[in-house]
Amino acid sequence: FEKNGVLLLNSALLFTDKKSSTKHIKAWQPFTKHLLNAIDKSITLILFGNHAKEIRKKFQPLQQSIELPHPYNISFINNKEAHTLFAPMELLKS
Repeated sequence: FEKNGVLLLNSALLFTDKKSSTKHIKAWQPFTKHLLNAIDKSITLILFGNHAKEIRKKFQPLQQSIELPHPYNISFINNKEAHTLFAPMELLKS
């Protein structure tokens, strides 16, 4: 991903256990909002999973976005939109 200019960022920047994940996501929302406001508006956000989709709903970022299922490795196998987006990156070539 890095060689293709992709930054991966979770909606919660730490994880203790599945039960606490919603609490962590909520705690990181001010940072997420600040980050979205600060980054270039011409980039495309790739939102993996339901928690990421909530970012678009809550903060209405100005960046274009693509929503894909999570975990993303499954998207690589069976999601045509993911194929279109990631094929030019040749992520599986060594």
